Amino acid sequence: MMGPTPSLPERDVRRLVRTASTGDYTAPQLRPMLNQTPYVRASQCVLSNVDWLCYSKLNSTLPLSKADKEARKAW
Repeated sequence: MMGPTPSLPERDVRRLVRTASTGDYTAPQLRPMLNQTPYVRASQCVLSNVDWLCYSKLNSTLPLSKADKEARKAW
């Protein structure tokens, strides 16, 4: 067998995709639901490779306020 072994078995990949398609869950929320031991990053990679699933990365930054924008320009 050539190449690295997959971090998730095919069975777990199917369970992950099936569960993710039923609701609006994030990868960290899916991990304890399925009792999986792999890292959240592995789940994110699997979900991003499913073409019919609308997977998007969460933007965790807040938009800048007007005062913040002016402070940046002044800097």
